[in-house]
Amino acid sequence: MPNDLEQNIIWIKNPFTSEIEVLEFIAKCAKYLNIDINKLILFERPLKTTSLLVKGTFPAYRHIHFWIKKQL
Repeated sequence: MPNDLEQNIIWIKNPFTSEIEVLEFIAKCAKYLNIDINKLILFERPLKTTSLLVKGTFPAYRHIHFWIKKQL
């Protein structure tokens, strides 16, 4: 990761959590952290990823990478 990025992970325990609930939670996190939601970088890898290039994944748990550009 570049030095100017901070990574957080949102773990989604319930597989039936709706997209709206996830987006509302992300918006609350951004508001709490005082971050412009338009400046977030979000990434969710499909649960069934089998690529040899992907290491350290958690296929049983849905999760979203939440990257924030640090204020330097």
